[in-house]
Amino acid sequence: MFINYRGSINKMHNIMKEFLVRNVSLTWTGLIHLFLIPIILLLSLVDTRMVTGAEVWFKPMKFAISISIFSFTMAWFIGDLPESFSVKKKIWLGRTLSTVLILEMGIIFFQAGRGVGSHFNIDTVFDSILFSIMGIGINILTIISLWVFSGFFRNGLHLPKFYKLGLRFGVLCFILSAAAGYIMVSNLGHSVGIAEDAKGMLFLNWKLDGGDLRISHFIGMHAIQILPLSGMFLDKKVFGHKKIAMYTVTFLYLVITCLALVVALMGIGLQG
Repeated sequence: MFINYRGSINKMHNIMKEFLVRNVSLTWTGLIHLFLIPIILLLSLVDTRMVTGAEVWFKPMKFAISISIFSFTMAWFIGDLPESFSVKKKIWLGRTLSTVLILEMGIIFFQAGRGVGSHFNIDTVFDSILFSIMGIGINILTIISLWVFSGFFRNGLHLPKFYKLGLRFGVLCFILSAAAGYIMVSNLGHSVGIAEDAKGMLFLNWKLDGGDLRISHFIGMHAIQILPLSGMFLDKKVFGHKKIAMYTVTFLYLVITCLALVVALMGIGLQG
């Protein structure tokens, strides 16, 4: 038991070293938000105020988890970029993404502490300014992310075949999820045919009786993890029809993402 425990610690240490080699800034951003999760959990136990139908600290917790996953993902991806991306450029990309992510989380945390919403909150001039800053940050984040992703469509990318294919397909789904995000911003909300503070499912707060654009956004965003991991799995396995398997997984994932978006726009909730 002790030997296995020690081996697990060494393995985690080696994984963290690999992430740090790939991009220091994003790795630390991922770790900071990972450590922030239990702190927010404790806050949620002592502060049970409600904001737009959910406990006030649920949104910061969801974003801490999401930002941690995204940071580690982008750190890994930057390490896979072709040689046309210089070391200085990779460092700059990581620092820019980290700065925006920390700023976004800071505003979300601050607004939760005030007991008000962070997204789509234009109730006061101050709230509008903070929401505008978040909007600018998201635009910067999207542009920089697409800049990183563009490297996976260039020549000189020496990566395993299906992992590379998964990366490219994941990027396409990510772009679709970004479109869902911009629809939310233009509507100043994520709900369709139902009030923003209506009852939703536990923690995620996805609406049960009306359309919710966050579902499609969530599914599409995580394509940059699911599809590359599917590609890595196929690269390690020995069987025929790998290309068909990769295309099938991608097609189904894209269908689910699009279907979730269409259903939300029709105002249909999780309960139908």
